[in-house]
Amino acid sequence: MGRWQARPATIIADPLGRLGLSEEQALLTPVKGAKRPSEQSEREGEAPLALPMEGATRAPVIVGKMNEKGMSFIEIMVAVAIIAVSATVAVPNYRQWAANSDLRDGFVNLKGALQIARVIAMGGGGGGNPVAVQLNNPANPVAVPVNNPVINYYVMFVDPNRNGQWDANEQILSAQGLPILPLVAGPLLPTTPGVQSFRTGVVFVAPPAVIAFLSSGRRSLPNVPANQIITLQNGFNLQRTVTVSAIGDIF
Repeated sequence: MGRWQARPATIIADPLGRLGLSEEQALLTPVKGAKRPSEQSEREGEAPLALPMEGATRAPVIVGKMNEKGMSFIEIMVAVAIIAVSATVAVPNYRQWAANSDLRDGFVNLKGALQIARVIAMGGGGGGNPVAVQLNNPANPVAVPVNNPVINYYVMFVDPNRNGQWDANEQILSAQGLPILPLVAGPLLPTTPGVQSFRTGVVFVAPPAVIAFLSSGRRSLPNVPANQIITLQNGFNLQRTVTVSAIGDIF
């Protein structure tokens, strides 16, 4: 009593060939013909099964940062160079496109003004008087003071004295052919209401001073049988022309 007594080893018998072994020895003795888990996994084409050791800790896993990459200085410089080359090609093309668009707009507006002037004259809007479109440019500074900057512009008006030039108090018409009031006493300037100008870079090229239409629709001024050609040009020397025939056709 009071003393520890040694426990006799238990002899186990099993059908796997470990007869006569103690319980501790049986647990440590591999079974004959048994395969290690790693060997069995490799033969079956699977990754070997790693069993954690007692007391081992699992390594931390970093999620979301393994595939993050930055840009090197060389990559940034290559991107800047590509952008610079693209801008060098795109900017001149854009400028030319914008200039051509301004020229097209000026052509459409001028042709429209001539057509409206003819319709008003034929409809009696001028009171039986010719309706004219005066074309003004630096080479033809009609009624513009010398000390004022001259730009390319045109104005539609009723011409009762039939001289083909706007005079003080003659009725100016808007781009839509509507009368502009009050009457302008003059002089006619690019900023005068009813005066229509082109966008920057679009100019007349030696145009006739005026195009006027009678109530019959025929062209009265210039009083010549030849067609009158009005040429517009932009900064890239691209031109558009409006032609007015003696019978008043506009094309």
